[in-house]
Amino acid sequence: MTYTKKSVLYYKAVFVTVILLLTSCSVFAAANDEKNLTANSYYEYFGDIYYHNDDILGEQDETLQVQPMLSWTREIVDDDGDLGYGIDIDTDSCGRCHISYSYFSGSSSLKYVRQLDNGSWDIQVVEQLHGRVMTSLALDREDQPHIVYFDVIKRCLKYAHQKNTNWQIEIVDDWVGNIDTICSPSIVVDRWGRPHIAYGDPSTQSMMYATKRFAAIPMKMGEDTKLRGKSNQNSIVTSLFPNQWTLETIDSPLHANFYPLPSISIDPTSNHVCVAYAGHSQLRHAVRLGANNWLIDIANPEGGMNPALAVGANGLSAISYANGNDIFDDFILMCARQDTSGEWIIKMLDRNFRSGVDSAITIDSNSHPHVASICYDEDLVAYFYLTPNGWSGSRVSPLGDEYIWGPGMVSIALYDDQPHVAYRMRDGRGTPHRLMHACRV
Repeated sequence: MTYTKKSVLYYKAVFVTVILLLTSCSVFAAANDEKNLTANSYYEYFGDIYYHNDDILGEQDETLQVQPMLSWTREIVDDDGDLGYGIDIDTDSCGRCHISYSYFSGSSSLKYVRQLDNGSWDIQVVEQLHGRVMTSLALDREDQPHIVYFDVIKRCLKYAHQKNTNWQIEIVDDWVGNIDTICSPSIVVDRWGRPHIAYGDPSTQSMMYATKRFAAIPMKMGEDTKLRGKSNQNSIVTSLFPNQWTLETIDSPLHANFYPLPSISIDPTSNHVCVAYAGHSQLRHAVRLGANNWLIDIANPEGGMNPALAVGANGLSAISYANGNDIFDDFILMCARQDTSGEWIIKMLDRNFRSGVDSAITIDSNSHPHVASICYDEDLVAYFYLTPNGWSGSRVSPLGDEYIWGPGMVSIALYDDQPHVAYRMRDGRGTPHRLMHACRV
């Protein structure tokens, strides 16, 4: 048989491709052995994947207790145009939901919606913007919303705070470099009403932290101390300076594949700020011990992307994230949580390809994490939660809906330890995107 030059090159290419595939499988199998996972956990995405009960791994014996739908109520919150990017949800002291998100259809805007006592939704436009934006929302102890987001055109970090019915918008950092629509800041508000923000600066490949300057104001005994800034029994409240922010570098420089998607929380036992982020091809966890004093811990030395962080009442952190270090990895949903010694326990929650691209986490009163995620290959929203007997989970959304690939499309919050999930979906190609709310009842 005579081989042409073209056919020889072709067979060489096929041979190299086969070798690379076999090598990749061997590497993934070795990784499984190191993690004591099932044999096909990491490389099953080379073939067909189906979302069966045994596709999800649990706490004790790598088998999750699956309750297919539990009891969820689902409703449309907003379906006016191309919306639902950068979703974040929180619940207030009365169990009402508050959601921040962005809208893009001709013009674009940052939107906020709050649930009223009768169950209806009050939709508000916070600011007209250009392009889709990622948002982060936190409520203070007066149930007032605080939202942080990037202005992609002006390349700055902004903070919006609603007092009564008025929105006040401030610039936190006036130059954050070449940001894009997937860059996402994160906000938390402490018990004194002081905002704390984590964000990435692509221009310096730095993980940054911002907080408002404040002054302590002594109050005489007998005065009205209902202000949420009150510090326990001490007659001290805080007053925040408008438009005055303190910026700190948490970690820098990070790596070339820098995806600024941090998550921030507060340790209730120490009031220390905690930040989870991807850096140096590792999943990192930083604790602020004081001004410009950060203790950096490695939650997973093998990496992790798109982290979501929560800290329990016991002061221990939990992080949901996607495995890997860049966009070419398989984005399997993982969870890292601290034990009482401070060591990190790593668990796989969903081994479906791209199941960890977008996840959110919160922690209940028993210090058990709850995770919501979108499994894009299976087009469903999944919910996982830790019990004393191990991990359990279910579908939140029915089969047949369609979800858009990317971070910022799902969020979770608790009220009385019951989950509320906000997510973005559409019925099929060509249909409008909807902002959805699901509640477990």
